[in-house]
Amino acid sequence: MNVMASEACHDVASLKDLMGFQHRRLLERLQKKLGIDAEDAQDLFEDLKRFLFIAGTTREPVAPPERIDEAWHNFILFTRDYEDFCEKFFGKFIHHKPYGPEEIAANDGSIIKRTIARTREVFGNVFSKNWSYAAADCDQCAGSTNCQSTCNTQ
Repeated sequence: MNVMASEACHDVASLKDLMGFQHRRLLERLQKKLGIDAEDAQDLFEDLKRFLFIAGTTREPVAPPERIDEAWHNFILFTRDYEDFCEKFFGKFIHHKPYGPEEIAANDGSIIKRTIARTREVFGNVFSKNWSYAAADCDQCAGSTNCQSTCNTQ
């Protein structure tokens, strides 16, 4: 997964507003589609908002972990709401761009490391079970279209 977004300066108030954003229908969908309870759906949505903040405020590509990517897919299905969310908080649409085979083969795991480092820089050590990357080696891409690798986020 590659997310390119322009560098943006966000103050504490806008980050607080973003983290306060709620979407009841998305939470209900996450519960139903992922078979999780309301608390887990809310936790996943909080992690998705953190990831989207990172994606929306950096020029470098970042990659979501599998669970956060799944939540992102579900949010995008609410197309107008997702577009409004992106415009309101980032002034632009954050595109979801899966990697192709060539990009997967060329990945050295740096996107995952960058994503984790930037998340830690902005939010501290907020890493829940939703921040677990799927493959066995943090330095290599496992071959998924998300180009997910295992990184110890703790």
